[in-house]
Amino acid sequence: MSLLRYVLANLVAYRSRLVFTAAAVALGVGSVAGTLILVDTAPQAGRSPGNLYADVVVRAGNGGEVVADTTGEVFAGRPIPAAQVDVVAQVEGVAAAVGVVTGEAQLIGRDGHVVPGRRHQGRSVAAPTPDGLVAGRAPEVAGSGDVVGLVAGRVPAGPGEVVVDSLTADGEGWRVGERVRVVTARPGEPFGTPRTFTVVGLLDSRRLPNLVVVGFDRASAAEWLTTAGEVTFIEVRLRAGAGPQPVRDRVAAALGPGYEAFTAASLVAERAGTAVTFAAVVGGAAAVVALFTGGLVIRNTYTIVLASRRRELALLRCAGASPRQLGRMVLLEAAFVGALASVAGVALGAAVAWVLGRMLAGELVALSAVSAGLRITPRTVAVAFAAGMLFAALSAWLPARRAAKVPPVVALRDDPYVLTGRAGRVRAVAGTVLAVAGALLSPANIGVGAAILTLGVLVLCPVLAWQLGRLAGAVAGRIRGVAATLAAGNAVRSPRRTAATVLPLVVGLALAGFLATVAAGAKAAQVGDFDRTIRADFRIRSTGFGTMLDPDVAQRLSGLPELETVAAFKGENGTVAGRETFLASADPAALARVTSPPLVAGSLTDLRDGGIGVSREAAAAANLTLGSVVPVKLSGDEQQLTVQVIYDIAGLSEVVRYDQLPFADFVITPADYRRLGGGQALTAVLATARGGDLAAARATMARATIDHPTAEITDREQLRRSASADADSPLPLLYGLLGLAAVIGLFSIANTLALSIVERTRELGLLRAIGMDRRQLRSMIRWEAALTAGIGVAIGLGLGTFLGWATTVARNLPAAAVPLGQLTLFAAGAVVAAIVATTLTAHRTARVDLLRAITDQ
Repeated sequence: MSLLRYVLANLVAYRSRLVFTAAAVALGVGSVAGTLILVDTAPQAGRSPGNLYADVVVRAGNGGEVVADTTGEVFAGRPIPAAQVDVVAQVEGVAAAVGVVTGEAQLIGRDGHVVPGRRHQGRSVAAPTPDGLVAGRAPEVAGSGDVVGLVAGRVPAGPGEVVVDSLTADGEGWRVGERVRVVTARPGEPFGTPRTFTVVGLLDSRRLPNLVVVGFDRASAAEWLTTAGEVTFIEVRLRAGAGPQPVRDRVAAALGPGYEAFTAASLVAERAGTAVTFAAVVGGAAAVVALFTGGLVIRNTYTIVLASRRRELALLRCAGASPRQLGRMVLLEAAFVGALASVAGVALGAAVAWVLGRMLAGELVALSAVSAGLRITPRTVAVAFAAGMLFAALSAWLPARRAAKVPPVVALRDDPYVLTGRAGRVRAVAGTVLAVAGALLSPANIGVGAAILTLGVLVLCPVLAWQLGRLAGAVAGRIRGVAATLAAGNAVRSPRRTAATVLPLVVGLALAGFLATVAAGAKAAQVGDFDRTIRADFRIRSTGFGTMLDPDVAQRLSGLPELETVAAFKGENGTVAGRETFLASADPAALARVTSPPLVAGSLTDLRDGGIGVSREAAAAANLTLGSVVPVKLSGDEQQLTVQVIYDIAGLSEVVRYDQLPFADFVITPADYRRLGGGQALTAVLATARGGDLAAARATMARATIDHPTAEITDREQLRRSASADADSPLPLLYGLLGLAAVIGLFSIANTLALSIVERTRELGLLRAIGMDRRQLRSMIRWEAALTAGIGVAIGLGLGTFLGWATTVARNLPAAAVPLGQLTLFAAGAVVAAIVATTLTAHRTARVDLLRAITDQ
């Protein structure tokens, strides 16, 4: 009990020294708690009443692969014959079975362009129409407005009526009773002529925040969105007292093979599973980084605190305390700090879960309702507290063990941070050997090389801190005089302490530098692939998801004098050499002018009627060479075509290969495409401008296609940006998570300076006594923070940037770029943040009473 009282008294006495340590623990615990809260909440968000519209859902089998439509609300496979709805309706326990139709529709805004436009950036163009919210069921089946998610009006009752989501309506200034224009498309067909409808209802956009939704009545949806006699999926509502699982089993038995039925619970589980897995991976990674860097802060703090208390510990030893008792005392203190910090960590975790849920809701609909109510379980609280206490105790174990083993006499005079000349030489040699070996090995074997290089840098850290501190101090001294010179001396006085201080910041900045450099290399590679492969100045494509262009678009563009080349592409799924695949078609001469894929044999201009172009991968899979004869079939008779060109697209980045290039593994001439029974709809049009006046060409193209509002014109610069944007898409989230490590690193600097000020009270008093004023003293503290952060920046960004460059080389990317602007921003931000974080310490230091400081022991 006496030991416990002593520990509690020490916590009260040294509470100001442990504030930043507790904050570091709280950040780590918050990451753990936030991840667990998000994992527990996501399934509950999916189970909210507004997200479930049926007791059982039926779709056509899809080879075991579960396919979610773009709303994330239902699972849809191949179309289902409408007659199967009646079969399901006759199953025992079924109160109602409704065939729901989903498809492609686009709203035309007041400016004449498709919604979403500039006002709706980030919202999906692929609006499912109608989805499970309204359409596909009669009003009497749909029930009340609360069930279908209406915030105003009613469900459509006839062919001239629609409902739209409230966010789109607000953006366009539409209200119930407004007249709007809508275009629709059946699968594999182009959008038709715009029709005018009356808005009779508004859907709650909170259910589908990332979609533009327009819904019709059931008969209109069946006519305009799908093939006659087909539905997309079947929704089933149960009779009172019927169990979902038994009814699901009876429905599956009644339909037989080729169909799959899901209960609402299994739908939620499938939908939430991806969200939970992704959230767990992302949040778990952040938690590991935060706990690791937090542990470094704890270790550093206790090393400093115990060093400052060495006289106290020596007296305890002289009074009879054993090394084991001293060790238990320190570990108990650390556990108390961890417990107190865990309380704040759980609260912080709820905020982390909310923020993460909002950040991921754009991609994972199951997380869109996380903010409505977080689920904090006893397990989450227990794990968070255990993590905080255990990690704090483990991090303090080594300093406690070291302090407990020091003999009392040595403890009265020893400074554990002094790096002796011999120790420095050993570190320099060992660290240099490891770092050089790792650097040389990294481009060839990035995993092993990175591990060895990182170990070498960690070994070298005190030596690097000393050398970098001296170099920076020399420069700073010339700029700011004596204050900066003294600050540099303080920063390198204890190299091991400085290295331990900046290590959390090094971890965060190394990861950030690595990600930024890898992303820059990937971006440069993607843009390089685009520049080498795409020659066109414009791409025209339908705004719908998987919808086609009207052939009239290409005909209108072909007659424009501002355009030099217009290449129209068609394509659909067929069979080539017994393999189901996508078969594209384009005029060979135009194809060669707008694209230039790497060639293996032949050229695009060699492609003639009766021939086929094949990718290297497809040729290898089917054992084809130049001159091989291949059977090809679409909807007509099978034709024998000769391989006339082989191109290599395997090395292209995914965004260029699958999004920018309008053909994949097989391409044929338009005449052969017609003979095989291919349709007239276009997949895309690529065009080049005459004379290089892109602005004039684009304006003319927009006027020529004004009757086709779903024809989306994208210029070359926009295509290049989209080619590089793919590499940047995950970075904001990752940077946000890694920001935890950087914040903890700043806590480490602020904490170390605050603790070192306590140790140097007498020294600071003497500086005041010989003439240093308060302004100079504050400047010295700020410069010490800036130089310490600068050391961490140099080591962290240097290590991360090199590993990022080595990774791009190891991945055989065609370009490895270093984002100097981004890295400079990281460096400046870290230094400025360190100065801001130590502002309070600097002001408190400057206000220390001179006489008390001089007499401090």
